Amino acid sequence: MEVVISGILFGLLLSVMIGPVFFSLIQSSVEKGFIAGVIMAVGILLSDAFYVWLTNFSLRGLIDHPRFSFYLGFVGGVIMLAFGVYNFFKPIAKKGIKKVRIGKSLVINQFLKGVFLNGINPFVLLFWVGMVSFVSIDRGFGQEHKFIFFITLLSTVFIVDIGKSYLAHKLRSLITSRLILILNKIVGLALFMFGLRLLWFAYNNYVVVDLSASNLFM
Repeated sequence: MEVVISGILFGLLLSVMIGPVFFSLIQSSVEKGFIAGVIMAVGILLSDAFYVWLTNFSLRGLIDHPRFSFYLGFVGGVIMLAFGVYNFFKPIAKKGIKKVRIGKSLVINQFLKGVFLNGINPFVLLFWVGMVSFVSIDRGFGQEHKFIFFITLLSTVFIVDIGKSYLAHKLRSLITSRLILILNKIVGLALFMFGLRLLWFAYNNYVVVDLSASNLFM
Protein backbone atom coordinates (compact mmCIF):
# COMPACT_ATOMS: atom_id res chain seq x y z
CA MET A 1 0.00 0.00 0.00
CA GLU A 2 2.89 2.38 0.70
CA VAL A 3 4.14 1.88 -2.86
CA VAL A 4 0.66 2.44 -4.33
CA ILE A 5 0.01 5.56 -2.23
CA SER A 6 3.41 7.00 -3.23
CA GLY A 7 2.58 6.35 -6.89
CA ILE A 8 -0.79 8.10 -6.58
CA LEU A 9 0.70 11.12 -4.79
CA PHE A 10 3.48 11.59 -7.33
CA GLY A 11 0.97 11.04 -10.15
CA LEU A 12 -1.23 13.83 -8.78
CA LEU A 13 1.84 16.05 -8.43
CA LEU A 14 2.81 15.48 -12.06
CA SER A 15 -0.80 16.04 -13.18
CA VAL A 16 -1.00 19.55 -11.72
CA MET A 17 2.32 20.70 -13.15
CA ILE A 18 1.60 23.36 -15.78
CA GLY A 19 3.47 22.78 -19.02
CA PRO A 20 2.99 22.78 -22.80
CA VAL A 21 1.21 19.42 -22.73
CA PHE A 22 -1.36 20.74 -20.23
CA PHE A 23 -2.31 23.66 -22.46
CA SER A 24 -2.42 21.54 -25.63
CA LEU A 25 -4.58 18.85 -24.00
CA ILE A 26 -7.14 21.44 -22.91
CA GLN A 27 -7.09 23.07 -26.36
CA SER A 28 -7.58 19.76 -28.19
CA SER A 29 -10.47 18.76 -25.93
CA VAL A 30 -12.21 22.12 -26.43
CA GLU A 31 -11.72 22.27 -30.19
CA LYS A 32 -12.01 18.61 -31.18
CA GLY A 33 -13.93 16.94 -28.37
CA PHE A 34 -13.47 14.53 -25.50
CA ILE A 35 -12.33 11.55 -27.62
CA ALA A 36 -9.61 13.65 -29.24
CA GLY A 37 -8.36 14.62 -25.77
CA VAL A 38 -8.36 10.98 -24.64
CA ILE A 39 -6.37 9.93 -27.72
CA MET A 40 -3.82 12.65 -27.00
CA ALA A 41 -3.68 11.47 -23.37
CA VAL A 42 -2.86 7.95 -24.63
CA GLY A 43 0.06 9.41 -26.62
CA ILE A 44 1.28 11.24 -23.51
CA LEU A 45 0.97 8.04 -21.46
CA LEU A 46 3.01 5.96 -23.91
CA SER A 47 5.65 8.70 -24.14
CA ASP A 48 5.99 8.76 -20.35
CA ALA A 49 6.07 4.95 -20.19
CA PHE A 50 8.88 4.90 -22.76
CA TYR A 51 10.89 7.40 -20.71
CA VAL A 52 10.38 5.33 -17.56
CA TRP A 53 11.69 2.26 -19.36
CA LEU A 54 14.59 4.24 -20.86
CA THR A 55 15.75 5.80 -17.60
CA ASN A 56 15.23 2.66 -15.54
CA PHE A 57 17.40 0.42 -17.68
CA SER A 58 19.99 1.42 -20.24
CA LEU A 59 20.63 5.12 -20.88
CA ARG A 60 21.28 6.77 -17.51
CA GLY A 61 24.88 7.66 -18.45
CA LEU A 62 23.87 9.06 -21.84
CA ILE A 63 21.03 11.15 -20.38
CA ASP A 64 23.42 12.78 -17.89
CA HIS A 65 25.84 13.75 -20.67
CA PRO A 66 25.70 17.52 -21.53
CA ARG A 67 26.02 16.89 -25.28
CA PHE A 68 22.92 14.65 -25.28
CA SER A 69 21.02 17.26 -23.24
CA PHE A 70 22.12 19.97 -25.69
CA TYR A 71 20.81 18.17 -28.78
CA LEU A 72 17.59 17.12 -27.08
CA GLY A 73 16.96 20.63 -25.78
CA PHE A 74 17.78 22.29 -29.12
CA VAL A 75 15.58 20.01 -31.23
CA GLY A 76 12.78 20.13 -28.67
CA GLY A 77 12.98 23.93 -28.44
CA VAL A 78 12.78 24.42 -32.22
CA ILE A 79 9.80 22.06 -32.56
CA MET A 80 7.99 23.70 -29.66
CA LEU A 81 8.61 27.16 -31.13
CA ALA A 82 7.08 25.94 -34.41
CA PHE A 83 4.02 24.58 -32.56
CA GLY A 84 3.72 27.92 -30.75
CA VAL A 85 3.84 30.04 -33.91
CA TYR A 86 1.34 27.75 -35.65
CA ASN A 87 -1.14 27.93 -32.76
CA PHE A 88 -0.78 31.68 -32.38
CA PHE A 89 -1.60 32.39 -36.04
CA LYS A 90 -4.03 29.50 -36.65
CA PRO A 91 -7.24 30.83 -38.22
CA ILE A 92 -10.58 30.19 -36.51
CA ALA A 93 -13.93 29.68 -38.21
CA LYS A 94 -16.31 32.55 -37.44
CA LYS A 95 -19.11 30.14 -36.53
CA GLY A 96 -17.13 28.85 -33.59
CA ILE A 97 -16.60 25.19 -32.77
CA LYS A 98 -17.60 22.70 -35.42
CA LYS A 99 -18.35 19.06 -34.74
CA VAL A 100 -15.24 17.05 -35.55
CA ARG A 101 -15.59 13.57 -37.03
CA ILE A 102 -13.44 10.98 -35.30
CA GLY A 103 -11.54 9.41 -38.18
CA LYS A 104 -8.22 7.71 -38.74
CA SER A 105 -6.38 10.96 -39.51
CA LEU A 106 -7.63 12.63 -36.30
CA VAL A 107 -6.65 9.62 -34.19
CA ILE A 108 -3.13 9.55 -35.67
CA ASN A 109 -2.75 13.34 -35.40
CA GLN A 110 -3.83 13.52 -31.75
CA PHE A 111 -1.81 10.47 -30.76
CA LEU A 112 1.38 11.82 -32.35
CA LYS A 113 0.72 15.25 -30.87
CA GLY A 114 0.65 13.72 -27.38
CA VAL A 115 3.77 11.63 -28.01
CA PHE A 116 5.89 14.39 -29.52
CA LEU A 117 4.86 17.35 -27.34
CA ASN A 118 5.61 15.29 -24.26
CA GLY A 119 8.59 13.43 -25.70
CA ILE A 120 10.58 16.41 -27.00
CA ASN A 121 10.62 18.15 -23.61
CA PRO A 122 13.94 17.42 -21.81
CA PHE A 123 12.38 18.45 -18.50
CA VAL A 124 9.99 15.51 -18.77
CA LEU A 125 12.98 13.22 -19.26
CA LEU A 126 14.79 14.80 -16.33
CA PHE A 127 11.68 14.36 -14.17
CA TRP A 128 11.66 10.61 -14.86
CA VAL A 129 15.40 10.39 -14.20
CA GLY A 130 14.68 11.98 -10.82
CA MET A 131 11.81 9.59 -10.14
CA VAL A 132 13.89 6.52 -10.98
CA SER A 133 16.71 7.79 -8.76
CA PHE A 134 14.24 8.52 -5.95
CA VAL A 135 12.64 5.07 -5.88
CA SER A 136 15.99 3.31 -6.37
CA ILE A 137 18.16 5.22 -3.91
CA ASP A 138 15.91 7.03 -1.44
CA ARG A 139 13.15 4.41 -1.16
CA GLY A 140 15.26 1.39 -2.05
CA PHE A 141 12.50 -0.21 -4.13
CA GLY A 142 13.25 -3.46 -5.90
CA GLN A 143 12.16 -4.11 -9.49
CA GLU A 144 8.76 -5.47 -8.42
CA HIS A 145 7.98 -2.43 -6.26
CA LYS A 146 9.28 -0.09 -8.97
CA PHE A 147 6.89 -1.71 -11.43
CA ILE A 148 3.93 -1.22 -9.09
CA PHE A 149 4.99 2.37 -8.31
CA PHE A 150 5.30 3.46 -11.94
CA ILE A 151 2.14 1.64 -13.07
CA THR A 152 0.22 3.44 -10.30
CA LEU A 153 1.85 6.79 -11.10
CA LEU A 154 1.21 6.57 -14.85
CA SER A 155 -2.35 5.34 -14.32
CA THR A 156 -3.05 8.29 -12.01
CA VAL A 157 -1.71 10.78 -14.56
CA PHE A 158 -3.76 9.16 -17.34
CA ILE A 159 -7.00 9.21 -15.30
CA VAL A 160 -6.48 12.88 -14.36
CA ASP A 161 -5.75 13.75 -18.02
CA ILE A 162 -9.02 12.09 -19.02
CA GLY A 163 -10.73 14.18 -16.34
CA LYS A 164 -9.18 17.36 -17.75
CA SER A 165 -10.37 16.40 -21.25
CA TYR A 166 -13.90 15.71 -19.99
CA LEU A 167 -14.19 19.03 -18.14
CA ALA A 168 -12.77 20.97 -21.10
CA HIS A 169 -15.20 19.17 -23.44
CA LYS A 170 -18.16 20.05 -21.19
CA LEU A 171 -17.22 23.74 -21.45
CA ARG A 172 -17.49 23.65 -25.25
CA SER A 173 -21.04 25.03 -25.20
CA LEU A 174 -19.75 28.18 -23.51
CA ILE A 175 -16.93 28.68 -26.00
CA THR A 176 -17.28 31.28 -28.76
CA SER A 177 -15.02 31.80 -31.77
CA ARG A 178 -13.45 34.77 -29.96
CA LEU A 179 -12.66 32.64 -26.91
CA ILE A 180 -11.16 29.94 -29.15
CA LEU A 181 -8.97 32.59 -30.77
CA ILE A 182 -7.83 33.81 -27.35
CA LEU A 183 -7.21 30.21 -26.21
CA ASN A 184 -5.10 29.48 -29.29
CA LYS A 185 -3.04 32.60 -28.74
CA ILE A 186 -2.50 31.70 -25.07
CA VAL A 187 -1.46 28.17 -26.07
CA GLY A 188 0.77 29.57 -28.83
CA LEU A 189 2.49 32.00 -26.46
CA ALA A 190 2.89 29.29 -23.81
CA LEU A 191 4.46 26.87 -26.29
CA PHE A 192 6.68 29.65 -27.66
CA MET A 193 7.91 30.54 -24.17
CA PHE A 194 8.54 26.89 -23.32
CA GLY A 195 10.44 26.60 -26.62
CA LEU A 196 12.65 29.55 -25.68
CA ARG A 197 13.21 27.97 -22.28
CA LEU A 198 14.34 24.73 -23.94
CA LEU A 199 16.73 26.63 -26.23
CA TRP A 200 18.20 28.38 -23.17
CA PHE A 201 18.56 24.96 -21.54
CA ALA A 202 20.34 23.73 -24.70
CA TYR A 203 22.60 26.79 -24.77
CA ASN A 204 23.70 26.23 -21.17
CA ASN A 205 24.55 22.62 -21.98
CA TYR A 206 26.40 23.76 -25.12
CA VAL A 207 28.55 26.01 -22.91
CA VAL A 208 29.31 23.01 -20.69
CA VAL A 209 30.23 20.89 -23.72
CA ASP A 210 32.36 23.70 -25.17
CA LEU A 211 34.22 24.22 -21.89
CA SER A 212 34.82 20.49 -21.55
CA ALA A 213 36.27 20.35 -25.07
CA SER A 214 38.47 23.38 -24.37
CA ASN A 215 39.86 21.80 -21.22
CA LEU A 216 41.00 18.80 -23.24
CA PHE A 217 43.45 20.98 -25.19
CA MET A 218 44.78 22.97 -22.24
